[in-house]
Amino acid sequence: MLTLYGENFNKADPVNIFFGSEPSSYVEVRCTEAIGCLPPDSQVVKRRPIILVRSDGVVFPSNVMYP
Repeated sequence: MLTLYGENFNKADPVNIFFGSEPSSYVEVRCTEAIGCLPPDSQVVKRRPIILVRSDGVVFPSNVMYP
């Protein structure tokens, strides 16, 4: 489980978390400042950007790379 910290997260309308082009299989909004998600189960260890996508299609890129 990976925890991401930010602001204005909404339990009623959670964002989708992507690791590069791979979506997280599980996203849980814990509170308005924290989200828990599962990183991809990939055997290839390759650095990928973490991207948040809102349900209306707005994309929030980040400078954070996984792993």
